[in-house]
Amino acid sequence: MARAIVTRGLRKEFPYLNPSPNMSTSDQWLEYLLSLITGKNATGMGVEKRRTVAVESLDLEVEEGEFFGLLGPNGAGKSTSIKMLATILAPTAGTATINGYDLVRDWRAVRASINVVHSGGWLGFDHELSIRWNLQAWARIYGLSKKEAARRTQEVLDIVGLSDKAEETSGTLSSGQRQRLALAKGFLMEAPILLCDEPTVGLDPNSAAAVRSFIKDDVNRKRGITVLLTTHYMQEADQLCDRVAIMDKGRIVACDTPDRLKASVQAKAILMEVRNFRIEMLFDFKKEHGQWLVTEKLDQNGNGSLRVLCSPREAESTITTAVEACGGQVVGWSRDDISLEDVFIVLTGRRLAA
Repeated sequence: MARAIVTRGLRKEFPYLNPSPNMSTSDQWLEYLLSLITGKNATGMGVEKRRTVAVESLDLEVEEGEFFGLLGPNGAGKSTSIKMLATILAPTAGTATINGYDLVRDWRAVRASINVVHSGGWLGFDHELSIRWNLQAWARIYGLSKKEAARRTQEVLDIVGLSDKAEETSGTLSSGQRQRLALAKGFLMEAPILLCDEPTVGLDPNSAAAVRSFIKDDVNRKRGITVLLTTHYMQEADQLCDRVAIMDKGRIVACDTPDRLKASVQAKAILMEVRNFRIEMLFDFKKEHGQWLVTEKLDQNGNGSLRVLCSPREAESTITTAVEACGGQVVGWSRDDISLEDVFIVLTGRRLAA
């Protein structure tokens, strides 16, 4: 199968400004701008220039028609990766091909091959004018004729299910409808690849579910469009993606199907129903058993559940005894499924939530 996206050693650095505490803000910026103009290091003038690596040696292969996910916490480098692939940011090093075109040399052809949707994309609309007028205006900006802009606007409104809202303003839409509007804007130019940068951030559960369903069913399955999705929601990646690359601190730490990633984890999860397990008991339990990853859902009386991620060789009775030794009562337990967050924790030693 042909590859829609291929990256090799893609890297992105940003300048890092570490100003002297004795300089005013205006002086800091003046010295920094002068250093950019003259090319001279500004360290001697009170500003230290360093480099921050946002993405380090990104190697990806996304097949045509695949729904591929980049999963990781905020700050992992997901959005920077999308911006490089969308030709918004130039890579510092490495190579990439999009739809067979070189990312740097053939950037115009790359842009013609992709659509980009991100959270809050609807904010670029004029809220005093109709949705139809806004979409037609963007289509004209993208280079379509007046006739083609009108035709394509109606098509994308039909695609995202907003035809009945065409004469309303974006301010009248629900959060889920606004994100579908952002998708409509992204579909104005027909392209085989869709880059989605956290499209469900900030949406309520029903709206997020509607957007996920639309991207998976209508965009990917029905139209065969290749989708590259960034997210820090593990359930979203598990639900939507054919394959997932887990990203942390600018690097890919694992890549496979969600099921294979979860099957690779050498751990098991135990869900325990507990009573009278007060907060101070919980602190003691976590302190004494740091080898276990413990998450809790307890009310103010200490009643609720504990989820313990532990070695597959650990006996459930050992965990029960440990809870009771701290003063709690275990009234039942069961095995829980391994999640993508468990995979992330095992690989990185910390939680996925940013």
